[in-house]
Amino acid sequence: MALSLSDIMETLPQLLMLAQIVMYFVLSWIFGSFAFRGMKKKIPFAIRIVAMLGAGFLCVMAGAAIRGFMFFFKGTIFEMIQLDLFIGGIIAAGCLGAAFYLITRDEEEETDTSMVKKLTERVKLLEGLLVKSKVTTLKEDEVKKTAEALVKGYKAKQANLKNTDWEVLLEKDKKKAVVVMGAYTGEVKKIDYAKTPFSDPFRLGGIALIIALLVFSVLFFKGLPSVTEGVASMLGMNDEQFKALTGGTSLPEGCVPTVRILMSQGINMVGSESAYMDEALKASIESATGRKVLILQKTEFQGEEFTLAITFPQDMSVTGITNEQIMQNAEVCSAHGGTLCDCVKIPDMNKLAGGL
Repeated sequence: MALSLSDIMETLPQLLMLAQIVMYFVLSWIFGSFAFRGMKKKIPFAIRIVAMLGAGFLCVMAGAAIRGFMFFFKGTIFEMIQLDLFIGGIIAAGCLGAAFYLITRDEEEETDTSMVKKLTERVKLLEGLLVKSKVTTLKEDEVKKTAEALVKGYKAKQANLKNTDWEVLLEKDKKKAVVVMGAYTGEVKKIDYAKTPFSDPFRLGGIALIIALLVFSVLFFKGLPSVTEGVASMLGMNDEQFKALTGGTSLPEGCVPTVRILMSQGINMVGSESAYMDEALKASIESATGRKVLILQKTEFQGEEFTLAITFPQDMSVTGITNEQIMQNAEVCSAHGGTLCDCVKIPDMNKLAGGL
């Protein structure tokens, strides 16, 4: 069953809202994926997905703030398709990725190859046999000296034997480090510096970069651009005009947008048998719109009776008026049960009909 233009207009706001949600989800995913390229720490999959989307949405907000400074895109097709938002989001994602790298640059990704797994299992098996055979491990004093040689300037405070590894705790002033060594071979398995964010200038710089991005986004954020805004711009309208035409604004109870009535059945008011004049309704419409009513016409839409009114500016004479003047200055308003619903400009109707 073919959809009428009125049916399309009725579902258009919902379709645009759905498209907007999808667009922001996709952009958040793209920006978040790009930013997380700088993350060197391995994060569980589920947490990584949520964090990536959160970081991506922050980039969307920052991109919306950055686009306000892209004056060279104003009034161009690039602003219409929101290329400035995409570029701004990529810039924000690059900054966030750099911050993640500075914070996690010391983290090493765990190798997950099958060969390494097999070798690790064999080493553990051999070490387990050594433990069962009560083979003497390296001495505590010996591993402490080795750890101090590895982490220069630090003093070994204690060494703990855990299974087949020595864990040596070292200190230097208020700084701490841990060296993990094989209990039998002395193989250095890990050196971990217990750093705080403020003890590492690189990590501190990464945190400062994230804070700066957040502050910038809050200070210069003026709202997210919408798909509706882009479609309206393509039709040569502003957002308010387009919402009025598609029913995106609230109307009194029982009302429907005037544009739907016109698109469903058209209008031929001059000389029409349904044309009439109701002085009370005319005065009410003129008072609400600030325009003068030329003629009224009764019509039906979805089983309900409506009144359509052609209006013109108060100071405009309708004597000898041309079709071109009508097309440029006329507005059609609708009323239901004596209550004004809304009005639509004829030029806006033409733009919308031409765009659809």
